Amino acid sequence: MMKWIVLGLTTLCSFSSLANSQIPEIDRMSSGKNPANMRYYVEHYRNPDSPEYRDLLIGVRVAADTINLYTTRLDSRNQRIDYCLPMKDPANRETLWEWKTEELMELINNQIEHNIKKYGKPGISGSIGYYLAMGLKEQYPCPVQKQF
Repeated sequence: MMKWIVLGLTTLCSFSSLANSQIPEIDRMSSGKNPANMRYYVEHYRNPDSPEYRDLLIGVRVAADTINLYTTRLDSRNQRIDYCLPMKDPANRETLWEWKTEELMELINNQIEHNIKKYGKPGISGSIGYYLAMGLKEQYPCPVQKQF
Protein backbone atom coordinates (compact mmCIF):
# COMPACT_ATOMS: atom_id res chain seq x y z
CA MET A 1 0.00 0.00 0.00
CA MET A 2 2.85 2.36 0.85
CA LYS A 3 4.42 1.96 -2.61
CA TRP A 4 1.16 3.11 -4.23
CA ILE A 5 1.06 6.19 -2.03
CA VAL A 6 4.63 7.00 -3.02
CA LEU A 7 3.79 6.35 -6.69
CA GLY A 8 0.77 8.63 -6.44
CA LEU A 9 2.79 11.42 -4.88
CA THR A 10 5.51 11.00 -7.50
CA THR A 11 2.90 11.16 -10.24
CA LEU A 12 1.36 14.26 -8.74
CA CYS A 13 4.72 16.03 -8.48
CA SER A 14 5.82 14.97 -11.96
CA PHE A 15 2.63 15.98 -13.69
CA SER A 16 2.32 19.22 -11.74
CA SER A 17 5.79 20.38 -12.80
CA LEU A 18 5.05 19.33 -16.37
CA ALA A 19 1.61 20.94 -16.28
CA ASN A 20 2.89 24.26 -14.96
CA SER A 21 5.06 24.74 -18.02
CA GLN A 22 2.68 23.35 -20.65
CA ILE A 23 -0.90 23.85 -19.44
CA PRO A 24 -2.37 25.02 -22.77
CA GLU A 25 -0.80 22.12 -24.68
CA ILE A 26 -1.75 19.39 -22.22
CA ASP A 27 -5.39 20.46 -22.04
CA ARG A 28 -5.92 19.53 -25.67
CA MET A 29 -6.19 15.76 -26.07
CA SER A 30 -4.95 16.00 -29.66
CA SER A 31 -1.77 17.76 -28.55
CA GLY A 32 1.50 15.96 -29.05
CA LYS A 33 2.58 17.10 -25.58
CA ASN A 34 -0.11 15.29 -23.60
CA PRO A 35 1.47 12.25 -21.84
CA ALA A 36 -1.90 10.43 -21.82
CA ASN A 37 -2.15 10.66 -25.60
CA MET A 38 -0.99 7.91 -27.94
CA ARG A 39 0.69 10.43 -30.25
CA TYR A 40 2.97 11.38 -27.36
CA TYR A 41 3.50 7.68 -26.65
CA VAL A 42 4.45 6.87 -30.26
CA GLU A 43 6.92 9.75 -30.36
CA HIS A 44 8.77 8.77 -27.17
CA TYR A 45 8.33 5.05 -26.38
CA ARG A 46 11.54 4.02 -28.16
CA ASN A 47 13.77 6.41 -26.21
CA PRO A 48 14.11 5.06 -22.65
CA ASP A 49 16.75 7.63 -21.66
CA SER A 50 14.51 10.65 -22.17
CA PRO A 51 12.42 12.42 -19.51
CA GLU A 52 9.41 11.94 -21.79
CA TYR A 53 9.83 8.16 -21.43
CA ARG A 54 9.64 8.58 -17.66
CA ASP A 55 6.37 10.46 -18.16
CA LEU A 56 5.14 7.54 -20.25
CA LEU A 57 5.97 5.07 -17.47
CA ILE A 58 3.96 7.16 -15.04
CA GLY A 59 1.08 7.53 -17.49
CA VAL A 60 0.92 3.80 -18.18
CA ARG A 61 0.95 2.94 -14.48
CA VAL A 62 -1.78 5.49 -13.75
CA ALA A 63 -3.87 4.07 -16.62
CA ALA A 64 -3.40 0.56 -15.22
CA ASP A 65 -4.41 1.65 -11.73
CA THR A 66 -7.61 3.33 -12.91
CA ILE A 67 -8.72 0.77 -15.47
CA ASN A 68 -11.91 -1.24 -15.18
CA LEU A 69 -12.01 -3.91 -17.84
CA TYR A 70 -15.57 -5.10 -17.68
CA THR A 71 -17.14 -4.11 -20.96
CA THR A 72 -19.90 -5.46 -23.11
CA ARG A 73 -20.38 -5.06 -26.82
CA LEU A 74 -22.34 -6.71 -29.60
CA ASP A 75 -20.69 -8.77 -32.30
CA SER A 76 -21.71 -8.80 -35.97
CA ARG A 77 -24.61 -11.18 -35.18
CA ASN A 78 -25.87 -8.89 -32.38
CA GLN A 79 -24.83 -11.37 -29.71
CA ARG A 80 -23.35 -10.04 -26.51
CA ILE A 81 -19.62 -10.43 -25.99
CA ASP A 82 -18.25 -9.80 -22.51
CA TYR A 83 -14.68 -9.04 -21.61
CA CYS A 84 -13.78 -8.86 -18.00
CA LEU A 85 -11.19 -8.41 -15.40
CA PRO A 86 -13.45 -6.70 -12.89
CA MET A 87 -11.15 -4.33 -11.08
CA LYS A 88 -13.45 -4.08 -8.08
CA ASP A 89 -12.38 -7.62 -7.22
CA PRO A 90 -9.31 -7.31 -4.94
CA ALA A 91 -7.70 -10.47 -6.35
CA ASN A 92 -7.82 -9.11 -9.89
CA ARG A 93 -6.54 -5.71 -8.77
CA GLU A 94 -3.61 -7.43 -7.02
CA THR A 95 -2.87 -9.40 -10.20
CA LEU A 96 -2.64 -6.19 -12.21
CA TRP A 97 -0.45 -4.53 -9.57
CA GLU A 98 2.06 -7.37 -9.97
CA TRP A 99 2.61 -6.48 -13.63
CA LYS A 100 5.73 -4.42 -14.25
CA THR A 101 5.17 -1.14 -16.07
CA GLU A 102 7.46 -2.24 -18.91
CA GLU A 103 5.29 -5.36 -19.36
CA LEU A 104 2.21 -3.16 -19.61
CA MET A 105 4.01 -1.03 -22.19
CA GLU A 106 4.80 -4.18 -24.16
CA LEU A 107 1.06 -4.93 -24.30
CA ILE A 108 0.48 -1.44 -25.70
CA ASN A 109 3.32 -1.88 -28.19
CA ASN A 110 1.76 -5.12 -29.42
CA GLN A 111 -1.54 -3.31 -29.95
CA ILE A 112 -0.05 -0.44 -31.95
CA GLU A 113 2.51 -2.40 -33.98
CA HIS A 114 0.06 -3.37 -36.74
CA ASN A 115 -1.43 0.12 -37.01
CA ILE A 116 1.99 1.75 -37.27
CA LYS A 117 2.99 -0.60 -40.10
CA LYS A 118 -0.30 -0.09 -41.91
CA TYR A 119 -1.02 3.61 -41.35
CA GLY A 120 2.19 5.11 -39.97
CA LYS A 121 2.32 7.26 -36.85
CA PRO A 122 -0.75 9.32 -37.83
CA GLY A 123 -2.82 6.10 -37.63
CA ILE A 124 -2.41 6.00 -33.86
CA SER A 125 -4.72 8.16 -31.80
CA GLY A 126 -6.70 8.06 -28.58
CA SER A 127 -5.58 7.51 -25.04
CA ILE A 128 -2.99 5.21 -23.54
CA GLY A 129 -5.73 3.69 -21.38
CA TYR A 130 -7.67 2.51 -24.44
CA TYR A 131 -4.71 0.62 -25.92
CA LEU A 132 -3.78 -0.79 -22.52
CA ALA A 133 -7.35 -2.03 -21.99
CA MET A 134 -7.30 -3.74 -25.39
CA GLY A 135 -4.02 -5.49 -24.56
CA LEU A 136 -5.23 -6.60 -21.15
CA LYS A 137 -8.51 -7.91 -22.60
CA GLU A 138 -6.47 -10.34 -24.67
CA GLN A 139 -4.70 -11.49 -21.50
CA TYR A 140 -7.87 -11.80 -19.42
CA PRO A 141 -10.82 -12.85 -21.60
CA CYS A 142 -14.07 -13.68 -19.86
CA PRO A 143 -15.00 -17.32 -19.54
CA VAL A 144 -17.46 -18.49 -22.17
CA GLN A 145 -21.00 -17.76 -21.09
CA LYS A 146 -24.16 -19.39 -22.34
CA GLN A 147 -26.31 -17.15 -24.47
CA PHE A 148 -30.00 -17.42 -23.69
